[in-house]
Amino acid sequence: MKVLTTKEVVCIGKKEGPDIYSWHSIYKELAQLIGTEATIQIYQEFKGTQIHFPVRLIRPDALPYVLNNEYNGKNLRKLAHYYGYSERHLRRILADNREKTDENHVNDHSLPYLLDLTKNEKGKKNEE
Repeated sequence: MKVLTTKEVVCIGKKEGPDIYSWHSIYKELAQLIGTEATIQIYQEFKGTQIHFPVRLIRPDALPYVLNNEYNGKNLRKLAHYYGYSERHLRRILADNREKTDENHVNDHSLPYLLDLTKNEKGKKNEE
């Protein structure tokens, strides 16, 4: 089966371009959003395929990464609205990220034997 180029599909039977009003409604909506050429490319690539668009743009497992990169301490409401999550949910993810960061951060209080090692090393340097 030969795949027609965008120009061939657009110009079949007409010189001035396609009559999108004879298209199925989904293709008309796409043409109005992204243009006729892009719609024809989508048609040729996915015709006959059921496509599901998730309600949210960002995958839940990628949300912590996105928040770490985009949250500036003042834009939580904007991010929640843009990505389709509640502010409460984003706050919970930010809190989880802080806890994980704290757990991964080695501090002197959580490892008392590390303090002894560092003191011993300092004492050895002073003796030399």
